[in-house]
Amino acid sequence: MADQAARAQEGGRSSNAARLRERQHQALLKGAQDGHITLAEANAWRAEGSGNPLTADLSRIDLSQVSASEFPNGVGSTESIDLFLRSADGNVYGHINLTLISPTEVIAQTPDVCDFFYGRNNNSLANVAANAANLVGEIHANSYSMPGRTPADFRINFSGVGVIQP
Repeated sequence: MADQAARAQEGGRSSNAARLRERQHQALLKGAQDGHITLAEANAWRAEGSGNPLTADLSRIDLSQVSASEFPNGVGSTESIDLFLRSADGNVYGHINLTLISPTEVIAQTPDVCDFFYGRNNNSLANVAANAANLVGEIHANSYSMPGRTPADFRINFSGVGVIQP
């Protein structure tokens, strides 16, 4: 009798845990649509967003370590900027193609893709590190998938203007 009660109580706990996980997951999916995408939101969207795009507000992305000197051709030029180790948001966006529109402002005219790209195949330390980070990120992101679901890469469109260092 005591064993049955203990099993029933344990079953209730796991059921409550599953309901809590589902509520947290739904909150992440909703949060991913507010213009600022966190790593947890990106992972949840990859798991459950069916490949649908999201839009990020560039003014809400940490670009504090990016400067105008990274655009050697000046205003109007576009550069692929690596945010991975230089931004609080780098683990979500990785590289972003930014266009300098003033000495302190940038826009993103092309979308990013949340895809854990492994195309870097030279043996430089930076590329080996990037591929290793992508592997770890992909394993972590896949942990957000609900049973029976296959994670899907998705496009991140950008709106707004980002602020950089002069």
